[in-house]
Amino acid sequence: MKKILLSLPFLFVFSIWCADAQITSYPYLEDFESGDGGWVVDAANPGSWALGTPAATVINSADSGTNAWVTNLTGDYVANENGIVTSPVFDLSTLVAPSIEMSVWWNSEFSWDGMVLQSSIDGGTSWQNVGAFGDPNNWYNDNSIAGNPGGQQEGWTGRGTSGSGGWVIARHALNGLGGQANVILRVAFGSDGSVQDEGVAFDTVSIFEVSCPEPSGITIAAVTENSAEVSWTPGGAETTWEIAIQNAGTGIPSGGTTTMNNNPYDAMSLTPSTAYEVYVRSDCGADGFSNWVGPFNFTTLNTPPPPPLGVNCVTGTSSFIFTENFDQDPPAGWTGTGFDGTDGNWDITGAGANSFGTGPANAYDGGTGSHLEYEASGNATDIASAISPAIDLTSAVDGAELSFFFHAFGEDIGTLNVNIANDAAGPFTTLFTWVGDLQITDDEAWVPVGINLDAYLGQVIYLEFSYGGAGSGFEGDMAIDFVRVESCGSFCIPPSAITVTDITGTSAEISWTPNNGETSWEYVVVPAGTGEPTGPGTTTSTPSASISGLDFETEYEVWVRADCGSSFSIWGGPVTFTTTIQTNFDVDCAVGPVDSFLCYGNNDSEIFTYTSSDGSPLNLTINTGEIEGAPFDFLLVSDGNGTVLYNDEGNDGVLDGLTFQSITDTITIQILSDGSVSCESGSFCCSDGIDYTVACATCINPVATYQVIDDCDNGDQFLIDVNITSLGDATSLTISNNIDATTVPVTATGVYQIGPFPFLVDVVVTVSNDQDVNCVINSSPIQLLACPPENDNPCGAIVAVVNDDQSCDLVTPGTLVEATDSGVPAGSCAGNPDDDVWFQFTALNEVQLISVINIAGGGFNTDHALYEGDDCNNLVEIECTDGVASVTPQLVVGNTYYVRVFSGGNNPETTTFDLCIKEAPTNIICENAENFCAEAGGALTTSNIIGIPDPTDIACLGSAPNPTWNIIQIGEPGLIEIEIAQTDEDGNGLDVDFVLWGPFDDLEGACDNLDLGCPDPNDCPNNTTSPDFYPFGNIVDCSYSFVSTENLTIDNAQTGEIYLLLVTNFSDDPGTISISQTNTGGENDGDITAEIEVDLGPDQDLCGFDTFEIIAESPFADTWEWYCDGFIIEGETSSSLVVSETCTYTVIVYDEQCDAQAQDSVTITFGDEPVANSVPDMITCDDISADEIEDFDLETQTAGILGAQDATEFNVSYHLTLADAQSNVGALSSPYTNISNPQTIFVRIEDANATFCSATTSFNLIISGPTPDATSVPIEVCDDDTDGVTLFDLAAHDANILNGQSDVDFSVSYYETEADAEAGTGAIDTSVLYSSSSQTIYARVESNIAFDCYSTTPFDLIVKPLPSTSFTTDFDYEVCPNATVPILITATANNYTESEVSIVWYRDGGVIAGESGLTLSVLEAGLYEIEVTFNDSTMCSSITAQTVIELESCVIPQGISPNGDGMNDVFDLSSYDVSKLEIFNRNGTLVYSKNNYTNEWYGQTNDGDELPVGTYFYTMEYEDGKRRSAWVYIQRLN
Repeated sequence: MKKILLSLPFLFVFSIWCADAQITSYPYLEDFESGDGGWVVDAANPGSWALGTPAATVINSADSGTNAWVTNLTGDYVANENGIVTSPVFDLSTLVAPSIEMSVWWNSEFSWDGMVLQSSIDGGTSWQNVGAFGDPNNWYNDNSIAGNPGGQQEGWTGRGTSGSGGWVIARHALNGLGGQANVILRVAFGSDGSVQDEGVAFDTVSIFEVSCPEPSGITIAAVTENSAEVSWTPGGAETTWEIAIQNAGTGIPSGGTTTMNNNPYDAMSLTPSTAYEVYVRSDCGADGFSNWVGPFNFTTLNTPPPPPLGVNCVTGTSSFIFTENFDQDPPAGWTGTGFDGTDGNWDITGAGANSFGTGPANAYDGGTGSHLEYEASGNATDIASAISPAIDLTSAVDGAELSFFFHAFGEDIGTLNVNIANDAAGPFTTLFTWVGDLQITDDEAWVPVGINLDAYLGQVIYLEFSYGGAGSGFEGDMAIDFVRVESCGSFCIPPSAITVTDITGTSAEISWTPNNGETSWEYVVVPAGTGEPTGPGTTTSTPSASISGLDFETEYEVWVRADCGSSFSIWGGPVTFTTTIQTNFDVDCAVGPVDSFLCYGNNDSEIFTYTSSDGSPLNLTINTGEIEGAPFDFLLVSDGNGTVLYNDEGNDGVLDGLTFQSITDTITIQILSDGSVSCESGSFCCSDGIDYTVACATCINPVATYQVIDDCDNGDQFLIDVNITSLGDATSLTISNNIDATTVPVTATGVYQIGPFPFLVDVVVTVSNDQDVNCVINSSPIQLLACPPENDNPCGAIVAVVNDDQSCDLVTPGTLVEATDSGVPAGSCAGNPDDDVWFQFTALNEVQLISVINIAGGGFNTDHALYEGDDCNNLVEIECTDGVASVTPQLVVGNTYYVRVFSGGNNPETTTFDLCIKEAPTNIICENAENFCAEAGGALTTSNIIGIPDPTDIACLGSAPNPTWNIIQIGEPGLIEIEIAQTDEDGNGLDVDFVLWGPFDDLEGACDNLDLGCPDPNDCPNNTTSPDFYPFGNIVDCSYSFVSTENLTIDNAQTGEIYLLLVTNFSDDPGTISISQTNTGGENDGDITAEIEVDLGPDQDLCGFDTFEIIAESPFADTWEWYCDGFIIEGETSSSLVVSETCTYTVIVYDEQCDAQAQDSVTITFGDEPVANSVPDMITCDDISADEIEDFDLETQTAGILGAQDATEFNVSYHLTLADAQSNVGALSSPYTNISNPQTIFVRIEDANATFCSATTSFNLIISGPTPDATSVPIEVCDDDTDGVTLFDLAAHDANILNGQSDVDFSVSYYETEADAEAGTGAIDTSVLYSSSSQTIYARVESNIAFDCYSTTPFDLIVKPLPSTSFTTDFDYEVCPNATVPILITATANNYTESEVSIVWYRDGGVIAGESGLTLSVLEAGLYEIEVTFNDSTMCSSITAQTVIELESCVIPQGISPNGDGMNDVFDLSSYDVSKLEIFNRNGTLVYSKNNYTNEWYGQTNDGDELPVGTYFYTMEYEDGKRRSAWVYIQRLN
């Protein structure tokens, strides 16, 4: 058993600092590629520092090579970190002006977490910063880092736009360290307890002597539009410098301007409104130049715009032929992007309506008139365009000038372009550009601008004011007013101020203002978009006209031009207007019903009247529609005689299916609405309007209902069941629809199915009375958007992800599109869960926060409920909320719960959303307020709250979203001043608001007794507008504003008093809240009780240890509670805890005096020490390239390395170096290609649950030599049974394949396919003979001592046929008894030639000597066999038998004597039925032959010539195939 004490390493580290100097030669350079170079992690304060290859998302490389120091090579640093890396000792005694240069990278929470470089000359007893905030050359960028790196607040910090964005080179003089013999440097990193990121890194450290010191104290002053003064302090005795003034962002210059002026240097001829950067370096003559110091940035001022100069007329006087003061909204005839005042567009607004920090406070003339102003409320960059009406310069002479006033106040003023064109559609040419602000206050005077237009005399022009904000904030409101064009000449000026009044559905009044004394005009009223008239208009002698014959609900445009007698002005306009809706309708009973649509507005009471053509009563049927419902909106239906037929809200606002019949021939309909929700306003319930039908009551309507049937099995389509429940008074009906021409006849009630129809189309079903055109009913639009979601019921619930922290990094998507009623009864929420979908999750915390976020596609009133139960068909509701977020009651960790999401209304929704389930914050309610017992001058820093709905109005706060409740307890009495600040992760401010209550004697009951109003919440003012109002009751202070910092004061606070502080996050953006006391040490200053803290030290990874003692360091603690993974450890109440199992241990400590508590957690991980078993080397052979490079399957070694260890409990990885294996970096993938021969591979085996527990081993990769040869040698075997298949002895063939290679080193195997041979799978079993026909198979020669070392070759298996011999079967072979003349037996060779074989003849089993041919002379009967053997290596042999029989007797003449004596004159064979006779001489020459022979031969040739005396041989075929050969003698003597 081992006991580990955390304080032991300190003595060792201190001893290092006391060692002799380690670095004595310079310049010094360390890039950490060969190790740490003496830079080591402080054992007492290691933090998360590590040396190695950075592999995180942002910090992902070293500055040089592969190694760098980083706070966590692969992830984030830890909370409340104090990590230090200490250098070796530097002897700088030989250096006079040492300087340091190092590469740094920072990506940490701005102003909360950061890094600093410090030095010590007393062995580490005290430390001083190297350099200071604001020093040049990429030195520290902040001086208020809350994480206190190195015990102070300066350093490098930030991320995103405030991060370094990669490696940067930071350089600074080591002031005060020259001549010191024992200098230690350290890089310290500190973080607070809130947000973590990847942190910081440093690399490539160099220390060197500076022979030419850098200048310092560089300042820039007296900046004008084209000049600036630059001053600096010499770095030494130098009197000459180089200065570079260049565009901002250029970077370190290659050279500069030489100067001897440094106090100041006058920079001249600069460009107005331009960002510059300044670099300065010393010129030390023979000692060269110093490093550049910079950049120092400044921006030149704008050049004042040109004022109006007026025009000089050679003849006559000038006139202002165009004037626009923007008193109309929208201005008459102006086009462009519009004037609606949305973010990024122009607005017509009055004086003093400007936003805070931008825009004009007054009109251009100091009055209150309106003007044109850009709205930049949302950091806008959109380009807004305002294009004037046509301005006629065709009669202009001598000169013309455009003049206007403009106001450009605000830090985010963008770019204004004043453009000109000959057409309203452009193209435009820019006449004037202004960039940035001009005025410095909102009440500063407007500035007039004059632009010469002489180049456009004789033309019709259009002016454009084009502007876009800078996009850096909301202070970008540019304003324009009093636009005029002055010119010389005689002009016919178009009228102005065209207005349209008294607009009805069919008529309107138009009027205008004459500008030239004219008394006649022409006007044109045409549909909007028609464009400028090309012909004459209607003439009038008054500046007004009455227009009639217009169409209802139609947009028109008005053009007017002056008739100056001899000429016309150009057309003025267009001015647009829209006629009103139609309210009176005639219903023609001979034609049929009138289908109508009503989209009502706020505070609406419009009456729509319908009158029948023949005096019949009218039926009014609401097909579909919804209003807000009582007590807000009502449907009023009345008869023409004033009788109210209906005045109600339908079914909670739903009007579908309501039907009314008039008493007289007239019926009216109207919606009486309030000022909030309506169809015109696009509000959630009512945006679809009301669809209704009015028909003459000449018949009884049919009745039908409609049911959507999804047809998802057949595609994205649906069907509609039309249920005809009554035909009315019709005898037949017709069902039709608006999508296709299909009709369905109906003669009886029942269900009729129509379709299919595609998703996302509106189908209107019409049911018509075939006998009366007035009896028609229409369905409301029927649509199916999609198939129902898979989680449409609880048993199909989707498993939702649960965040293990308070973020929504993990979400589960969901949709209500086409969701149906699951059938689970409605819960405690008021909404209708008829479109519910279900999710299930496993609780990770006792209290979870459930949020429905990213709602899109409708989504009004999206509710959710929480259920529990083991049976998905019988779940029990725990709670329900009509908000988008809820905090659960206490749950059981590990149990499964269900979330039901649905829309609260009755209408189908197209809502999509994301479901976020995360750990719920504790202090979102007063009862869980967190203690704040910070020491004087300290700060409470905590992550803010997001995603918590606004509970109610509280005090002066009209809303209190994302609340955090805090307790402040007073220590010393007196004045308490507190600052509350809220920032996002990049350090940007977030709106923060607060309420402070108190004082209270104790917390018990305090939350129940808070004054929430004055006396009501709406009565409480903001302290910024009523600074003397508070306190009111126990409300001490209350403030709301858009600022990110708020301050509060507690006067005459008394010791022990308790105050409750509510802080809200209005923006709902994630960030950090900081609460700190700002007054300390004054005579009348009080303070707040010291905050209790506890520190359990860093997490511990223990390999092979049995126990560990955790010590809770907390000087203010009175009692302790210990927990393991959130579960209390009973009986453990002391300040230390001995543990023996892996767990996250938490201690909660209590300060009874402060009534406060603190907690800390530490993860203790116990691991099993693994054994890395040795494994043999991996040996393979080289391929044909002979490059000694091959692929190795490293994973084949894993089983051997593990041995008996469980592969599921240990990880095995392979590495190039022992250092990589020990640090678990650079794991190799398999197969792996070696880089040397032999090559050592290092193996790491680690506990899978405690990866720090590891062991290593190694083995070699060896390429033994070349790949073995596989020789292709065919095998030939005789076909013993003539079936083409025989047996092959493959095992005996190994020697032929090896061809002299060792059968000990190599093995031979055989395969039927090349693929099997290459893969080494499916080998032929050679322990038995292999049966095969002739084919090609494959041999594989594989090394027995090397890995993956083999060759393959094809070779042939040849089934050699036996010799095929046959005898004729046409006759029998016969001999005569005691024959003296032999017969011939002739064998026929069927598959060979006689030269290819050896032949042996047998008679009755005995060899006939001397016979080796295919013919055999036979005298005796018997069994004759011919044995034929191929002469090749196979010697395939076969035996064919032929039986020779002996006749009982033979009477064939043995000779003839053809002498004419009548005796033996002829060869008489007449008794043998000879079919053929052939006679040969002794030379074997055929001399005579005859078919069907009897006795015709008398010793003559075929030609009739006499043959000489002698012996002749004959062959005869007789008796249907018998054959006989013998001799015959010719004797010619008498």
